[in-house]
Amino acid sequence: MRGGTSQTTAGGGYDNVMIDNNEITRAYYGIYAYGASETYPITGLTIQNNYIHAEDDTDYLIYGMRLYRTRDVNVLNNVLSSYHYVSGSYTYDRMTYGIYSYYNYGTMIVDGNDFSNCQYAMYHYYNYSGEDQISNNYFHDLMIGGIRLYNSSTTNAPSNVHHNVIDGIHYNNATISTTDIYGIYVGSYCSRTTIEYNEISNVIGHYTGTSDYPQIAYGIYSHYVTSTVTSQNNNLTINHNSIKDISSRGSDYTSTTYGYYFYENPTGIFIWGGTGHQVCHNTVSMTYPFVGGTTGAMSSCITFGAYYSGTY
Repeated sequence: MRGGTSQTTAGGGYDNVMIDNNEITRAYYGIYAYGASETYPITGLTIQNNYIHAEDDTDYLIYGMRLYRTRDVNVLNNVLSSYHYVSGSYTYDRMTYGIYSYYNYGTMIVDGNDFSNCQYAMYHYYNYSGEDQISNNYFHDLMIGGIRLYNSSTTNAPSNVHHNVIDGIHYNNATISTTDIYGIYVGSYCSRTTIEYNEISNVIGHYTGTSDYPQIAYGIYSHYVTSTVTSQNNNLTINHNSIKDISSRGSDYTSTTYGYYFYENPTGIFIWGGTGHQVCHNTVSMTYPFVGGTTGAMSSCITFGAYYSGTY
């Protein structure tokens, strides 16, 4: 579904399309919606009641849905599932992204969907207007992440993430240390995002090596990509969430400059920088200490950190 990159007048942009009750398999993209531009996005798209899945280890379904330059999209009651495949002694998920959406200019509602056996269940980038709603979804049996939000400037709009169940994220490659795993990741320029009434559990990192930067597990992680204050998140609302059984190896790294890297340890709720946050009425219970390297994990239920360059 493509609106045409040379479109110069209104109309003809595949507006008000419904994709309903289909079984989709054996394709690189399950559903690919590509709007022409910010001026002429695909508007009013509804994707509902579809079964998008990889059948076996020869089925290279990488994107369940890829949504680009859209406005006012509803993704409702779909099932997105992939296939476990084995490489060496480790198991991977064939589908990289359940939903990969970016450059959304209106309100996107993602509600009532079932995501499983994906590396990343939902990547949601560059929300330019409206308050998106990600609600009542079931994310389970994943490899790296549940919901990942990221914006590019202070003019981007917030998201409302509520009443989701995220259960079971296991990156079981014990030799790869650089990929952190998380239930909900809030990247740069996501100020005013609300995360409420979600259940996050069993986020487990399996790295057992000796890297100074191990594979870290987080329940909810708010992080700004650059060291500039403008990219950090302000006024986050994180209330009434249940977070439990978050476990990974901790960092062994120490230096005369930085001391222990406190942020390289498993954390229930981690907020890096920003002001005006509200973190209330959450239940956070970390699991047993995961011991690796020369020290055990210095786990934390809630951590607030700030960018700092210099000697402690």
